[in-house]
Amino acid sequence: MEEFSGGGVPPPPPPSERPRPHPPALPNIWEVEDGYVAHPFLRPRRLRALPFQLELARQGIEGSLLVVLPTGLGKTVIAALVAAELLRRSDRRVLVLAPTRPLVQQHSASFAD
Repeated sequence: MEEFSGGGVPPPPPPSERPRPHPPALPNIWEVEDGYVAHPFLRPRRLRALPFQLELARQGIEGSLLVVLPTGLGKTVIAALVAAELLRRSDRRVLVLAPTRPLVQQHSASFAD
């Protein structure tokens, strides 16, 4: 008897070796001048953003996004970029929640700036 070989079709590669699809290109929302973000809802020359922060914010505007980064890598910057663009697109409000009072105060100061 012959062994069943599956018709000569190789098994799929494990998930860790499969190519990841690239997200679709999203339109450019923010202009960056000398490292500062220019946007009608942001004060001029106040907010600096790195390319990865702009990309994450762009993805957050287009759909749901959960950002997990170490302290100091710009989660508040990403939130400010998303909030500014969502406010520009509609007359709705933005609610920012934080688990501690000091973090609420930090976000309040960041957004007021």
